[in-house]
Amino acid sequence: MFNRRNVEDEEEKVRAFASQVGLPVIADIPRSDDILRYEEMGRTVIEGDPTLPVSRKFFDLAKLLLGDGETDE
Repeated sequence: MFNRRNVEDEEEKVRAFASQVGLPVIADIPRSDDILRYEEMGRTVIEGDPTLPVSRKFFDLAKLLLGDGETDE
């Protein structure tokens, strides 16, 4: 999983590492003010608002992990 932090060259670094160790990047979670806002409330973004696009990313990851584990990466 690629949990973005908005640091320099982060995507290149993550993808290079994943390739080097032979692991797929199965999710790309964007940096989100919504995540931070709900964390400050002691909640997850899914608890706070399951309809947000970033919440959908987590639901999609969960579905992938509960499924057969196949990715397009």
